[in-house]
Formats: sequence, structure tokens, C-alpha cells
Amino acid sequence: MKRGMLFVFALLFVLSIGIVSASECLETSIAKSVYLNKETFQAEITGEFYKDLSYKNFVFYNQDLEKYYYPIFKVIKLSANKYFTYVDLNIPDGSYLFITKDVLCKYNNLVTTVSESNPFLLKNSTNESLLMALNPGVIKTNSGTTATLTLKNKNGKEITAEISSESTPQLKTFVSPNENKAVKIYFPVMYTVNGLKFENLNIKYYLTEDADKINQTNETNVTVTVRQYEVPMIIYTLISEEPQEQQEILIVNDTFEYEEENKSASNESVDINDTLITNKLEFVESSITDSLSGEKIVKINLKNPSNKDITEIRLSYSSKLYGIIDYVKPDYIEKLKPNEMKEIEILFRFDDFFYGTYNGSIIALGYIELKEISTSIPVNIFIKKFGGNENEVSDKTCRERGGEVCGKNETCSVDVVPVNDEECCFGQCGESTTPKKETKINWWLVGVFIGLIVVSIGFIWFSFRKPKKKMEDFVKKVEDRYRQKIGEKRASLRRPIDEEKDLGNR
Repeated sequence: MKRGMLFVFALLFVLSIGIVSASECLETSIAKSVYLNKETFQAEITGEFYKDLSYKNFVFYNQDLEKYYYPIFKVIKLSANKYFTYVDLNIPDGSYLFITKDVLCKYNNLVTTVSESNPFLLKNSTNESLLMALNPGVIKTNSGTTATLTLKNKNGKEITAEISSESTPQLKTFVSPNENKAVKIYFPVMYTVNGLKFENLNIKYYLTEDADKINQTNETNVTVTVRQYEVPMIIYTLISEEPQEQQEILIVNDTFEYEEENKSASNESVDINDTLITNKLEFVESSITDSLSGEKIVKINLKNPSNKDITEIRLSYSSKLYGIIDYVKPDYIEKLKPNEMKEIEILFRFDDFFYGTYNGSIIALGYIELKEISTSIPVNIFIKKFGGNENEVSDKTCRERGGEVCGKNETCSVDVVPVNDEECCFGQCGESTTPKKETKINWWLVGVFIGLIVVSIGFIWFSFRKPKKKMEDFVKKVEDRYRQKIGEKRASLRRPIDEEKDLGNR
């Protein structure tokens, strides 16, 4: 009996360990418990993932209406174990569950499918005078650069936004009614041990007309509405251990000797590769241009054409492509050796709600001996409308989408994309660099050709010309015509007499 009880307790203990491990496999958290409709929803997802997450792993469930909603979540991968996602809310108000579903997780050397939900309340924002959304909901950037944050004023009054973080300068900006304002945030050069720094960008916003009341909150009759966002930031920094200059060492007879500082000119040698090869990073393909009627994977190649290692390469894409790119992988390459090439895979998602033309770029940024280098490849994607005309696009013109129509004597640096009956260039227009070929005339062939034409005309003329008529035939023909006319004249003179005879007989 005791052995049986011990076995049961042992089994329960093992199961409890398994349950705890399974719960640790996936953990989600959301930024707020109460949202206003049209605000930006934010969530963080961590776990031991067996497969990359995508927008298909997230869904909203309205508990009041018992209905699921599937917006296009924007997913940012920080590492193999952490993701961020965000989306502008535009669904009916009510009590919701944010569900992370069908996630393949690893625990105890096993792969299992798990899901998790987080409740939140969505309020109607029709009567709200303070309402703002933002993009992106997560900032992923490099130190020493700038990032663009778009603040979207969703109401009819001006909003004041105060932006601050631990590392970035404090900013105050004003967003006009119904304006989408792009704010540049500068990130100074930073050093960390592991090359990464995590911060939150705090955005406090309120109506500009209430600015004077902010300092009067000690009065009981003063009420001011202030809302805020916290935007997670992943900043890639330089490594804190800066390499120190070292003297070159020559190995002579298994002993170390320092090389003389002042070498004679005859002993100096220069590696010609150092002078001819530029330190750079490049994509093999010139552009990505395609039309989508479904999800599609596009593969491109990133190459190191220099003679030095390129390290800590990070791949990302411009904000104009948010919503149509599911992932870029790998998004981090530890090192590319000289002349080494790495294949990059991009999954373009398809949703005919976003039909039209999208343009932007895939960006690669790395380092050569702590010197930052970067490159990009233009992306021009046309999403077809499901069940409609394949060439149907949105009402925006080529210029409104950031492109231009090249002139008659100009060519586009990338493949053109059709936008509202225009050949739209999302690269650069310039004069055609195609050299004009000089045409050399082969007079011998020209002479042969002309001779053939003359011979052909002569043959046709001799074949169809009429033979000469003899004089006797001509005289005979004239006599016959004369006799015929005399006979006709005599016949006409006899007709009246014959008619009179006929009348007399009557």
C-alpha cells in the first residue's frame, strides 16, 4: 500500500514538473489592460521556440460577441527567445482576449504545441478628444544613427507629445489634428559588453490646450488627461572592449623580435589587395520586384567583396514594408569572411485588403574593424486584389507612393512598377548609359542587293511586255473598223423608208 502511494506521489510530482516546464515554454505580456479603439496594441512574447512566430500566431477574441478577429500583426524578432508584436486597434469595443496560439515550443527535449491568452478591455473612442496611435510599436536600431517614429493624431485637437529615454535626448513635439507626424530620434554612439542595449522610449501626450493646467494639478478643480506609451527599444551598440594598437611581431628562429619602427623604403611592402578592394557590403541582386497573389518566399544573396571580415551584420527593412513582410532570415550574421556569400530568405505575406504597390528596401548593416558599413536593395512589390482586376491598384499616384516617372531619354536604375497606368520608378531616373553602336556599311553587300533588284525588275518587264504588232495587221484592223462604220450608217438611212411603207400598207 505504501509503495502504491509513493508511486502515485512520484507520478504527480513528475507531472507537476512537466506542467511547470510547459508554462515556462511560453509567456506573453501586454502593455495595457485597458485600450481605446484606434490606439496601438503592444505585446511581448518570450519562450523556448522551436519555430519562428508570425502574424498567424496571434488573434483577438471578443468575449461579448464570441467572435475572433484576425488583424495583420507586425512581428519583430529580437532573438530566438523573444518577440514583440503590435497593431493598430480597429475592432468593436468589448472584453477581449489576446491569444497567442499554435506555438511550437521546446521543453524537456520535447516539442509541443501551446497557446496562451491575456485579457484586456477595449473602450469605444468615439467621444474621446485625446487619442493617438504610433508606428512602429517597437524600435530596433543601431547606436550612432537615427530612427523615425510616426505619431498619429486620431482626433480633431492638437496634441503635445513629450518623448524621453535613458539614452536619447528629450523631445517635445506638436501633432496637428488628424496628422501623421514623423519624429526623428537620435541615438548616440554607445558601447556595451555584449553589443546590445534594451530601453523603453516613454511617450507622454496630452492636449496642447491643457498644457497650462499640467502644473496646476494641486488645485482640486483642475483635471487633465495624460496618456502614455512605452515603446521597447533594441539598440545594437559597439563592443565596449576597444582593440588597442599592437606592434607587429616577426618570428625569427622561434624567438619573438619587435619589428623596427623606421624601415627603409627598400624593405617596405604593400598588399595590393588593401589598395584595390574597397571595404563594403553588397547584395548580389540589383532589386526585388514582384507581383503577389499569395504568400511567396524570395531569396537574395549578401556578399562580402572586401578582403576583411565583416562582423555583426544585422538585416532589417524599411517601415514602408511593414505589414507585407513576415520575416527576413537570418536577420543576424555573426561574420562574413572575404568573398563569402550568404543566402537571405524573405517571406512576403499576402492580404488582398492591402492591395496596391509597396516600395522600400532591405537593409544590411555590419562592421569592419569597428567601422560601420551598410548597403540596401530596393523592394517593389505589387499585391493583386483578390477577385478583382489584376492590374487594380490604390488611388495613390506614383509620386505619392515615393516614386517618379522617368523622362523619355531617361532610364530607371531598377525595374519599373505599374502604378495607375504609369511606369513608376522607385530607384533613380538618369540618362541612358547604353552606348550607341556605330553602324558600318558593307558596300559589297549593298551592291549585290541592288544588282538583284535590277535583275528582278528586268525579268518582270521582259516577261509581261506585249509583242510588237506587224503593219499588215494594223492596216487590216483599220479597214475592218471602217467597213463596220459604213455598214451601220447605211442601215440607219434605210430605216425611215421602211417605216413609211409599213404605214401605207395599214
